[in-house]
Amino acid sequence: MHSLTADHVDDHQLDANYNRLLYLLKGQILQLSDPTEVTICRNWIQRFNTARPEEKLDRNKLTSLLVEQLSDDNLSFPFIFMKKINQPLSSLVSEFKQSFTGTSLEADRPSQMEMTDILTNLNDLLSDAETLNLHVEGDLESIRSDRNESAHNQRLSKEIEQSTELLSQLRSQLEYYETLKVELQNLLTQKLPQLFEHPEIEISFNDLLKPADIDWIRSAVQTVRQEICSLRKSSSTVSLSECVGTQTAAEFDTSDMEAFFERKFARLYVREHARQMEQRSRDGLTQIELSRKFAKRFQLKK
Repeated sequence: MHSLTADHVDDHQLDANYNRLLYLLKGQILQLSDPTEVTICRNWIQRFNTARPEEKLDRNKLTSLLVEQLSDDNLSFPFIFMKKINQPLSSLVSEFKQSFTGTSLEADRPSQMEMTDILTNLNDLLSDAETLNLHVEGDLESIRSDRNESAHNQRLSKEIEQSTELLSQLRSQLEYYETLKVELQNLLTQKLPQLFEHPEIEISFNDLLKPADIDWIRSAVQTVRQEICSLRKSSSTVSLSECVGTQTAAEFDTSDMEAFFERKFARLYVREHARQMEQRSRDGLTQIELSRKFAKRFQLKK
């Protein structure tokens, strides 16, 4: 163990001892795993290499102390305080002697100056930690905001998709009801007059109609067919044109047919479907308006 006592030796011996210590020190640095400690040691070696002739004795004492601290894996005062690297080496030796009693590794109690330096470093670390914590909180808040905005965008996209789907369904239903309307008009103006003239003919329907609609239309046509047959049986001795006076058979059939279907269609579910279609149209327009508001709000946020 080397103590920091001042013994007079010549420069040649001092340099020889320094080179020996420097060889040991470089071997220890190669075994260090902490990059910070490696940097500290290299900086102090540079300081020792530039020591003035009158500092050589103190240089060797401090180099010996650094070797001992690395051997004990206890890098400490004064080397961990880099602001002391520019102080005269003699003052560092004096500080160490004032801070520790006995040999260089005998005591572990730090001096008042070292405690001040330690507290200063701790305050700096605490300040850095608080600054880092603020940055982390800011980053977390940004992440939360991004997640909330992403969730809002997903909801908006889903609502727009639902509104688009509903609008497509409404268009499809409107197209179908237009087809049904044309088919009923064709039935009233063309097919039923033919049925009055020839009750035995078969009535065909548009293949685009739903099976349920074809069924109730066919049922209504069948009822008309039965009425026509019943009318013909009751007037077997009198011609159909005679039963209706001066009107022709075609005129009678058309007028009777229209009155009959007015009564029948009043009870059909087409009107109910029309009301449902109207309500769905209103719901669809409401959804579209909501989607536009959400889209405008999203654009404003951007």
